[in-house]
This record gives sequence, C-alpha cells and structure tokens, in this order.
Amino acid sequence: YSFCTLLVLKKGYAFTMTRVKRRYLTLKVRGRVSCSIGEAILHEVRKLVGEIYGDVGAGMIANQMAIKWEGSSHGVVILRGPAGALRMYRSSLVFLNSLNDEEVSVSVSHVSGSINKSVKKTISLLRNEARSRARQSRMRSLRENGEATAADLNEIISNLDEAIHSISQVKGS
Repeated sequence: YSFCTLLVLKKGYAFTMTRVKRRYLTLKVRGRVSCSIGEAILHEVRKLVGEIYGDVGAGMIANQMAIKWEGSSHGVVILRGPAGALRMYRSSLVFLNSLNDEEVSVSVSHVSGSINKSVKKTISLLRNEARSRARQSRMRSLRENGEATAADLNEIISNLDEAIHSISQVKGS
C-alpha cells in the first residue's frame, strides 16, 4: 500500500496519521442510460469487487470510492478510489456490462494521481468528441443539403461549453 505516515506528538501521546493515496479514473460510458450514471457505476463497481474479491476487496474500497464528476449527457465520469486497490476496481469494470438493466460499455480513458490532471484529460476528451461530432455533422449536412447548417454546429459548441464549465468547477473541490 502507498501510505505516508507522519508521527505527531501531542501531550505526550504519539498519534499516527496516514495519508491514503488516491487514483482518479476517467471513464467513458457508451450506451443509453436513463439514470444517474455516476451513482449507478459506483454501486455496480462496489458490488462487483465484493463478488470477485470477496470481503477483502469490499473492505479495501468500502468508503473510499466516490464520484468526483459526472457528465451524464456526454457519458463521462471521474471516479476516485484508493491507489492500493486500483487493480481491483479497474478489473471489475471489465464485467460491468449493464446499468439498471440497460446495456452499456465502460472504458477507462485515463488514470491519474490528481484531480487536476484528470480534469484536463476529461476536457481534452470532450473537445475531441465535440470536434468529431461537428465533423460528422458537417459531412452529413454536405451529403444531404450541400452545406453545413450553423444551428447544428452552434448546438455542439454550446454543449461542449456547458460540459467544460461544469468540469472546471471540480478543480476547486
């Protein structure tokens, strides 16, 4: 485990404080989900780790896993968990193929040791996705009408701006 121990002396007693290192996973969820994907993924990961690794695995991640950011409209989630159990909860994502009886595909886009790096990678992922959708929209419009409509492109840009604004607020928390 990656624990950093600090010995603090107070009134003649020795207290041990530990700092648990964490990892941030940027997940891309593909598929239609009608619920909050962050909470559903968190619930399923905890359940799967318990099934695969038993009580030891469930105990290692019990209260340490959390959703730091969720972009349901884009299918992107930032999941925080303990670094010592990274392989456990990352490998459990392989068996995650449905959320609330709806078929999904979950892939890990990025693993980071800090929330700032994870946020930067998520913004980059969303920008690339928006560029790809804009390119596809332009190509579709060119095929159908002979020109790309500005309304389609403005909608894609506004969705991207909303996502970047909401994830930029995560850096402070």
